[in-house]
Amino acid sequence: MNVHLLYPNSFIGMFCSNLQKTCPQNNVLCIITKDIQNYEEKFPDLVFKYVKDIDQANEYIQSEGFEKIFLHYLHWGFRKIIDLQKGKKIYWIYWGGEVNNLYSIKFLLLPKTRKLFALYPFFQFLECFKNPGLLKYVFFKPWIRTEMKKRLKYITAVLHFDEAEIEIVRKKTGVNLAWQHFQYGSVDNLKSNKEIELNKTDILIGNSASIINNHLDFIYEFKNDLNKFNKLIIPMSYPNDKFTKFYISKILKELGNLKSKTTILTKFIPETDYYNLIASVKCVSNYSIRSAGMANLLSSGANGAVILINKKSPVASLFEKLNIRYITDLKNETITIEQNESLLNSYSSAIIQTYYKNNFI
Repeated sequence: MNVHLLYPNSFIGMFCSNLQKTCPQNNVLCIITKDIQNYEEKFPDLVFKYVKDIDQANEYIQSEGFEKIFLHYLHWGFRKIIDLQKGKKIYWIYWGGEVNNLYSIKFLLLPKTRKLFALYPFFQFLECFKNPGLLKYVFFKPWIRTEMKKRLKYITAVLHFDEAEIEIVRKKTGVNLAWQHFQYGSVDNLKSNKEIELNKTDILIGNSASIINNHLDFIYEFKNDLNKFNKLIIPMSYPNDKFTKFYISKILKELGNLKSKTTILTKFIPETDYYNLIASVKCVSNYSIRSAGMANLLSSGANGAVILINKKSPVASLFEKLNIRYITDLKNETITIEQNESLLNSYSSAIIQTYYKNNFI
């Protein structure tokens, strides 16, 4: 029997959907929350356990004697789980933010965005007044890195959709982590229910307010080409902090006259509405040099959008292996969904559910 340890997050819906279809009897979802959750109403075949904190989670895991433990995102508090359960098989489902939070993200930033990085620690310090828990990341980051690195030797494998991304983790941590293929959702989970529209006119830029999206460099690089789009949509709903507000002001300044056709999403919108929105764009872009925003790329791509990514991103080599068409500039956006049939095949429900069976049975 397996246990999945996670906090409420945007991936739970598609994770539960695929888990219920593949191996519901083998897995328990242990959700850390102080709020009332009713996931079992939507996913009646799955088993849920709600706990208030890490200590309760540890007690539950210890009492049940699970064979495998899956940590969805490597939260700092999960070190307690690893310490007490290190004799068991422990798997880390990697999201990306774990390494971003513990190591300098400067190496992920392009020139214009990198200039803002000097101010980043200052804004992190200001944020500590609202969230004192962040103090440890501001003042004790080297110690936290050392402590987390000690635990990595007890990780059986890291689960992620791209080993090139995990190679970055290996280099940063100095730990030769094993890798297993996994992805939360298929294009069927991410596709809009609407029919694919023709003659789309909008572009989606980035997936969050994280500066690793390199928004400033993207706008600077393609400012003239962005004029051809009717609307520029920029998701900036998280993280919602002082730096994000400052960053948005810099993005608006860089946009110049394009501000009048730009919509910046600073609040979360319902999941269905969001997927309908990103399904309506002509082009979906992410200028990060790591594999960020894949849900946006796959969702929009599955609904007929042209995918634009940074040529330095691991996603570029991944898509080349899978024969998925993409562009690296805005000179040509004529790729059709028929030309990109390999995207639908590579991320079909059947393929994704195979990953679930391989990892969770």
